[in-house]
Amino acid sequence: LSPPAATVDLSGLQLEGFEPNEEVILHSLVAKHELNNHIGIVCGERRSDNRYPIKVAKQVLSIKACNFHRHGVRVEVHSSSGVDRVCVKKLVCSAHNSECCDVCCLDFGITNHLLAIQRSRPKEPLCKAQIESTANSHFAKVPRAGSEDGEWSTRGLQDGPGVSMDAVQGLHDQGRRVVMCAALKVHSPSLVVAAAIAGMGCFGACANVVARGPEVVGYLETVLTLCAANKVQHACAPGHDVD
Repeated sequence: LSPPAATVDLSGLQLEGFEPNEEVILHSLVAKHELNNHIGIVCGERRSDNRYPIKVAKQVLSIKACNFHRHGVRVEVHSSSGVDRVCVKKLVCSAHNSECCDVCCLDFGITNHLLAIQRSRPKEPLCKAQIESTANSHFAKVPRAGSEDGEWSTRGLQDGPGVSMDAVQGLHDQGRRVVMCAALKVHSPSLVVAAAIAGMGCFGACANVVARGPEVVGYLETVLTLCAANKVQHACAPGHDVD
């Protein structure tokens, strides 16, 4: 797993429609096509030509809003005095400040519960079996929509070629389906990307029983691993236009 992408100090800067250090996924770039499916960080205000300064691959580029997806995830943290490490408190929908958002198709209930357990026992990381047991207990309380016989299915989200669309189809908003598919293509997910996949995966799994498989558990495990290793970094400078 790669460490979370670097963040940018934007104290006092008002970003129209964006939060400071908000991560995005780049797509449909032509001149810099090699950056498609990479993670970028919004580090300035929108220009008159509808471009934003985006930090990606150790450079800052001016990219059109139509060339990146928003995740819709806010990571709330506790800072440790005297060091650059932070403790992740919880994940919420950045647009509606809620743990479970029907509009943005995000469910962080399981993830936040697991984070609370992990904070209470920092020297004993949760194993995959414990994460799966917690997730199963959560899903057991949710009506198994789309299941005729009530049997559990292990099909679900899969990374790489041949991605199963089970959990994606559980997202009722087409725009969020697009974001989910884009996030699944990111090779080294940051904390925010992994959280978006886990949040949308859990939301989709609640709507589609066949998505409640081990792959969702895998993304929950990724979030916990990245949270345990999270660090706050910085840096941003003027960039140039990219299409």
